[in-house]
Amino acid sequence: MVQRLTCAELLCSLLILLCSPTESLAALPQVSFRARPDLPLRAGSGALVVADFNGDGYLDIAASVDQIQVYFGDSKGHFSPGPLSPSLQGGGASLMASGDLNGDGTPDLVLSDHNYVYVMFGNGDGTFQAPAKYTTSINGCYGLAVAPLRPQGKPDMVIAGPTGWQTYINNGTGQFSTGQVFPLAPSGGWDVAIGDLNGDGLPDVVISEGAGSRVAIYKNTGAKGLQLANSIALSEAYFMALGDLNGDGKLDLAVTASLAFEFVYILFGNGDFTFQKPVVVKRRRLPNQPAHRRFQPRPHRRLGH
Repeated sequence: MVQRLTCAELLCSLLILLCSPTESLAALPQVSFRARPDLPLRAGSGALVVADFNGDGYLDIAASVDQIQVYFGDSKGHFSPGPLSPSLQGGGASLMASGDLNGDGTPDLVLSDHNYVYVMFGNGDGTFQAPAKYTTSINGCYGLAVAPLRPQGKPDMVIAGPTGWQTYINNGTGQFSTGQVFPLAPSGGWDVAIGDLNGDGLPDVVISEGAGSRVAIYKNTGAKGLQLANSIALSEAYFMALGDLNGDGKLDLAVTASLAFEFVYILFGNGDFTFQKPVVVKRRRLPNQPAHRRFQPRPHRRLGH
Protein backbone atom coordinates (compact mmCIF):
# COMPACT_ATOMS: atom_id res chain seq x y z
CA MET A 1 0.00 0.00 0.00
CA VAL A 2 1.29 3.45 -0.92
CA GLN A 3 1.64 5.78 2.05
CA ARG A 4 0.35 9.26 1.25
CA LEU A 5 2.12 12.14 2.92
CA THR A 6 0.87 15.61 3.64
CA CYS A 7 2.68 18.49 1.97
CA ALA A 8 4.40 19.34 5.26
CA GLU A 9 5.50 15.73 5.83
CA LEU A 10 6.80 15.50 2.28
CA LEU A 11 8.78 18.71 2.71
CA CYS A 12 10.28 17.44 5.95
CA SER A 13 11.17 14.14 4.29
CA LEU A 14 12.80 15.95 1.38
CA LEU A 15 14.91 17.95 3.80
CA ILE A 16 15.98 14.75 5.50
CA LEU A 17 16.88 13.08 2.21
CA LEU A 18 19.59 15.73 1.86
CA CYS A 19 20.97 14.95 5.30
CA SER A 20 22.87 12.11 6.92
CA PRO A 21 20.39 9.64 8.46
CA THR A 22 20.55 8.82 12.15
CA GLU A 23 18.99 6.06 14.24
CA SER A 24 16.60 8.58 15.80
CA LEU A 25 15.02 9.20 12.40
CA ALA A 26 14.40 5.57 11.48
CA ALA A 27 10.64 5.91 11.97
CA LEU A 28 10.29 8.77 9.51
CA PRO A 29 8.44 8.05 6.24
CA GLN A 30 10.68 7.09 3.34
CA VAL A 31 10.03 8.69 -0.02
CA SER A 32 11.22 7.96 -3.53
CA PHE A 33 10.60 9.61 -6.87
CA ARG A 34 10.16 8.38 -10.43
CA ALA A 35 11.49 10.13 -13.53
CA ARG A 36 9.49 13.27 -14.24
CA PRO A 37 9.15 15.75 -17.06
CA ASP A 38 10.67 19.15 -16.38
CA LEU A 39 8.39 22.16 -16.49
CA PRO A 40 10.06 25.09 -18.28
CA LEU A 41 9.07 28.19 -16.34
CA ARG A 42 9.31 31.73 -17.61
CA ALA A 43 12.71 33.31 -16.99
CA GLY A 44 12.98 34.88 -13.58
CA SER A 45 10.17 32.88 -11.97
CA GLY A 46 10.20 33.35 -8.23
CA ALA A 47 7.53 32.13 -5.81
CA LEU A 48 5.39 29.07 -6.66
CA VAL A 49 2.14 27.81 -5.16
CA VAL A 50 -0.05 24.78 -5.95
CA ALA A 51 -3.88 24.73 -6.05
CA ASP A 52 -6.73 23.90 -8.42
CA PHE A 53 -7.03 27.31 -10.06
CA ASN A 54 -9.47 26.39 -12.84
CA GLY A 55 -11.82 24.03 -10.97
CA ASP A 56 -11.18 20.90 -13.04
CA GLY A 57 -10.21 18.82 -10.02
CA TYR A 58 -6.50 18.73 -10.87
CA LEU A 59 -3.74 20.65 -9.11
CA ASP A 60 -2.16 23.52 -11.01
CA ILE A 61 0.94 25.65 -10.41
CA ALA A 62 1.02 29.44 -10.19
CA ALA A 63 4.40 31.11 -10.67
CA SER A 64 5.22 34.75 -10.11
CA VAL A 65 7.52 36.68 -12.45
CA ASP A 66 6.57 40.09 -13.85
CA GLN A 67 3.14 38.48 -14.25
CA ILE A 68 1.32 35.55 -12.64
CA GLN A 69 1.65 32.51 -14.91
CA VAL A 70 -0.61 29.51 -14.23
CA TYR A 71 0.33 26.04 -15.48
CA PHE A 72 -2.66 23.69 -15.67
CA GLY A 73 -2.11 20.15 -14.39
CA ASP A 74 -3.56 16.95 -15.87
CA SER A 75 -3.10 14.76 -12.76
CA LYS A 76 -0.30 12.80 -14.50
CA GLY A 77 2.56 15.16 -13.72
CA HIS A 78 2.22 17.16 -16.93
CA PHE A 79 1.45 20.88 -17.06
CA SER A 80 0.52 23.26 -19.84
CA PRO A 81 0.92 27.05 -19.77
CA GLY A 82 -2.28 28.90 -19.02
CA PRO A 83 -3.20 32.58 -19.02
CA LEU A 84 -1.20 35.46 -17.61
CA SER A 85 -2.40 37.93 -14.99
CA PRO A 86 -0.78 41.22 -13.94
CA SER A 87 1.51 40.75 -10.95
CA LEU A 88 3.01 43.31 -8.61
CA GLN A 89 4.10 46.77 -9.60
CA GLY A 90 7.83 46.77 -10.25
CA GLY A 91 8.31 43.00 -10.41
CA GLY A 92 7.18 39.61 -9.18
CA ALA A 93 6.58 38.15 -5.75
CA SER A 94 9.21 36.45 -3.61
CA LEU A 95 6.58 34.83 -1.36
CA MET A 96 3.20 33.38 -2.27
CA ALA A 97 0.39 31.40 -0.62
CA SER A 98 -3.09 30.36 -1.68
CA GLY A 99 -6.52 29.99 -0.09
CA ASP A 100 -10.18 30.75 -0.74
CA LEU A 101 -10.20 34.16 0.92
CA ASN A 102 -13.65 35.38 -0.11
CA GLY A 103 -15.62 32.12 0.05
CA ASP A 104 -16.50 31.85 -3.65
CA GLY A 105 -14.96 28.38 -3.99
CA THR A 106 -12.01 29.61 -6.06
CA PRO A 107 -8.41 29.76 -4.76
CA ASP A 108 -7.01 33.26 -4.33
CA LEU A 109 -3.41 34.38 -3.93
CA VAL A 110 -1.50 36.14 -1.16
CA LEU A 111 1.84 37.52 -2.31
CA SER A 112 4.69 39.61 -0.98
CA ASP A 113 7.68 41.39 -2.49
CA HIS A 114 9.21 41.60 1.03
CA ASN A 115 7.93 45.17 1.40
CA TYR A 116 4.15 44.82 1.18
CA VAL A 117 1.51 42.06 1.22
CA TYR A 118 -0.91 41.73 -1.70
CA VAL A 119 -4.18 39.86 -2.24
CA MET A 120 -5.34 38.74 -5.72
CA PHE A 121 -8.78 37.14 -6.07
CA GLY A 122 -9.04 34.20 -8.45
CA ASN A 123 -11.54 34.24 -11.31
CA GLY A 124 -11.85 30.44 -11.52
CA ASP A 125 -10.19 30.17 -14.93
CA GLY A 126 -6.54 30.58 -13.93
CA THR A 127 -6.60 34.36 -14.06
CA PHE A 128 -6.59 36.78 -11.15
CA GLN A 129 -7.89 40.23 -10.39
CA ALA A 130 -5.63 43.21 -9.77
CA PRO A 131 -3.75 43.05 -6.45
CA ALA A 132 -4.93 44.86 -3.33
CA LYS A 133 -1.94 46.14 -1.33
CA TYR A 134 -1.54 45.98 2.47
CA THR A 135 1.14 47.82 4.44
CA THR A 136 2.58 45.81 7.32
CA SER A 137 3.14 46.92 10.89
CA ILE A 138 6.49 45.09 11.06
CA ASN A 139 8.41 46.95 8.35
CA GLY A 140 8.02 44.34 5.61
CA CYS A 141 7.52 40.61 5.11
CA TYR A 142 9.98 37.68 5.16
CA GLY A 143 7.51 34.82 5.62
CA LEU A 144 3.76 34.33 5.24
CA ALA A 145 1.06 31.71 5.74
CA VAL A 146 -2.71 31.57 5.23
CA ALA A 147 -5.13 29.68 7.52
CA PRO A 148 -8.42 30.32 9.35
CA LEU A 149 -7.36 31.31 12.87
CA ARG A 150 -10.96 31.54 14.15
CA PRO A 151 -13.59 28.78 14.25
CA GLN A 152 -15.75 28.82 11.12
CA GLY A 153 -13.78 31.81 9.86
CA LYS A 154 -12.34 32.47 6.42
CA PRO A 155 -8.55 32.19 5.98
CA ASP A 156 -6.57 34.85 7.79
CA MET A 157 -2.97 35.88 7.08
CA VAL A 158 0.08 35.55 9.31
CA ILE A 159 3.31 37.25 8.29
CA ALA A 160 6.79 37.52 9.78
CA GLY A 161 9.11 40.41 9.08
CA PRO A 162 12.11 42.52 10.10
CA THR A 163 10.72 43.71 13.44
CA GLY A 164 8.34 40.90 14.47
CA TRP A 165 5.19 39.18 13.23
CA GLN A 166 1.50 39.97 12.89
CA THR A 167 -1.90 38.70 11.85
CA TYR A 168 -4.36 40.09 9.33
CA ILE A 169 -8.00 39.24 10.08
CA ASN A 170 -10.35 38.39 7.22
CA ASN A 171 -13.78 40.05 7.42
CA GLY A 172 -15.29 37.15 5.45
CA THR A 173 -15.13 38.79 2.04
CA GLY A 174 -11.36 38.74 1.54
CA GLN A 175 -10.82 42.20 3.02
CA PHE A 176 -8.26 42.29 5.85
CA SER A 177 -7.59 44.42 8.91
CA THR A 178 -4.56 44.37 11.18
CA GLY A 179 -4.94 41.92 14.04
CA GLN A 180 -2.32 41.17 16.68
CA VAL A 181 1.21 42.54 16.32
CA PHE A 182 4.13 40.90 18.14
CA PRO A 183 7.47 42.79 18.17
CA LEU A 184 10.54 40.52 18.15
CA ALA A 185 13.87 42.13 18.98
CA PRO A 186 16.52 42.25 17.79
CA SER A 187 16.22 39.83 14.85
CA GLY A 188 12.52 39.98 13.98
CA GLY A 189 10.64 37.05 12.44
CA TRP A 190 11.76 34.88 9.54
CA ASP A 191 9.25 32.13 8.69
CA VAL A 192 5.71 31.08 9.68
CA ALA A 193 4.22 27.61 10.25
CA ILE A 194 0.59 27.02 11.26
CA GLY A 195 -0.94 23.85 12.75
CA ASP A 196 -2.94 22.47 15.67
CA LEU A 197 -0.21 21.64 18.19
CA ASN A 198 -2.41 20.59 21.13
CA GLY A 199 -5.37 18.91 19.46
CA ASP A 200 -8.02 21.46 20.45
CA GLY A 201 -9.08 22.12 16.86
CA LEU A 202 -7.58 25.62 16.72
CA PRO A 203 -4.53 26.32 14.55
CA ASP A 204 -1.51 27.53 16.48
CA VAL A 205 1.39 29.58 15.13
CA VAL A 206 5.14 28.90 15.09
CA ILE A 207 7.57 31.71 14.26
CA SER A 208 11.27 31.24 13.51
CA GLU A 209 13.58 34.11 14.35
CA GLY A 210 16.47 33.42 11.98
CA ALA A 211 19.75 34.51 13.53
CA GLY A 212 17.77 35.29 16.68
CA SER A 213 18.32 31.60 17.47
CA ARG A 214 14.79 30.83 18.62
CA VAL A 215 11.53 29.22 17.58
CA ALA A 216 8.53 30.83 19.30
CA ILE A 217 5.28 28.86 19.69
CA TYR A 218 1.99 30.70 20.12
CA LYS A 219 -1.19 29.08 21.40
CA ASN A 220 -4.47 29.96 19.74
CA THR A 221 -6.81 30.65 22.64
CA GLY A 222 -9.79 31.54 20.48
CA ALA A 223 -11.46 34.63 21.96
CA LYS A 224 -8.24 35.88 23.57
CA GLY A 225 -6.17 35.47 20.42
CA LEU A 226 -2.64 34.12 20.17
CA GLN A 227 -0.44 33.92 23.27
CA LEU A 228 3.16 32.80 23.69
CA ALA A 229 3.16 29.20 24.95
CA ASN A 230 6.79 28.13 24.55
CA SER A 231 10.08 29.13 22.99
CA ILE A 232 12.91 26.85 21.96
CA ALA A 233 16.52 28.00 21.69
CA LEU A 234 18.41 26.76 18.63
CA SER A 235 21.69 27.82 17.06
CA GLU A 236 19.69 29.41 14.21
CA ALA A 237 16.14 28.93 12.95
CA TYR A 238 15.07 29.79 9.41
CA PHE A 239 12.67 27.82 7.19
CA MET A 240 10.16 25.47 8.83
CA ALA A 241 7.55 22.78 8.15
CA LEU A 242 5.02 21.11 10.45
CA GLY A 243 3.87 17.50 9.99
CA ASP A 244 3.32 14.24 11.88
CA LEU A 245 6.64 12.62 11.04
CA ASN A 246 6.51 9.61 13.37
CA GLY A 247 2.81 8.72 13.09
CA ASP A 248 1.88 9.38 16.71
CA GLY A 249 -0.87 11.86 15.84
CA LYS A 250 1.10 14.87 17.08
CA LEU A 251 2.65 17.54 14.91
CA ASP A 252 6.43 17.61 14.67
CA LEU A 253 8.63 20.45 13.47
CA ALA A 254 11.50 20.54 10.97
CA VAL A 255 13.70 23.66 10.99
CA THR A 256 16.56 24.54 8.68
CA ALA A 257 19.30 25.75 10.96
CA SER A 258 21.44 27.66 8.49
CA LEU A 259 20.86 29.66 5.34
CA ALA A 260 23.23 27.29 3.54
CA PHE A 261 20.91 24.37 4.51
CA GLU A 262 23.88 22.56 6.08
CA PHE A 263 21.76 20.90 8.76
CA VAL A 264 18.16 20.52 9.91
CA TYR A 265 16.61 20.27 13.36
CA ILE A 266 13.85 17.68 13.81
CA LEU A 267 11.70 18.30 16.90
CA PHE A 268 9.17 15.61 17.77
CA GLY A 269 6.05 17.14 19.30
CA ASN A 270 4.48 16.08 22.60
CA GLY A 271 1.04 17.49 21.76
CA ASP A 272 1.18 20.21 24.42
CA PHE A 273 3.36 22.93 22.82
CA THR A 274 6.52 21.19 24.03
CA PHE A 275 8.94 19.19 21.94
CA GLN A 276 11.53 16.53 22.55
CA LYS A 277 15.22 17.33 22.38
CA PRO A 278 16.09 18.41 18.83
CA VAL A 279 17.63 15.79 16.56
CA VAL A 280 20.31 17.32 14.33
CA VAL A 281 20.74 15.90 10.85
CA LYS A 282 23.56 17.16 8.67
CA ARG A 283 23.26 17.77 4.98
CA ARG A 284 24.66 14.96 2.85
CA ARG A 285 26.51 16.16 -0.21
CA LEU A 286 25.63 14.11 -3.27
CA PRO A 287 28.30 12.81 -5.70
CA ASN A 288 29.57 15.52 -8.06
CA GLN A 289 27.41 18.09 -6.32
CA PRO A 290 28.89 21.60 -6.45
CA ALA A 291 29.45 23.53 -3.27
CA HIS A 292 26.16 24.89 -1.98
CA ARG A 293 25.84 28.64 -2.11
CA ARG A 294 24.55 30.35 0.97
CA PHE A 295 20.98 31.54 0.48
CA GLN A 296 20.67 35.31 0.33
CA PRO A 297 17.26 36.90 0.92
CA ARG A 298 16.09 39.56 -1.47
CA PRO A 299 17.40 42.99 -0.39
CA HIS A 300 14.82 44.64 1.80
CA ARG A 301 13.86 48.27 1.46
CA ARG A 302 12.85 49.80 4.76
CA LEU A 303 9.40 51.33 4.34
CA GLY A 304 9.34 55.08 4.44
CA HIS A 305 12.98 55.38 3.29
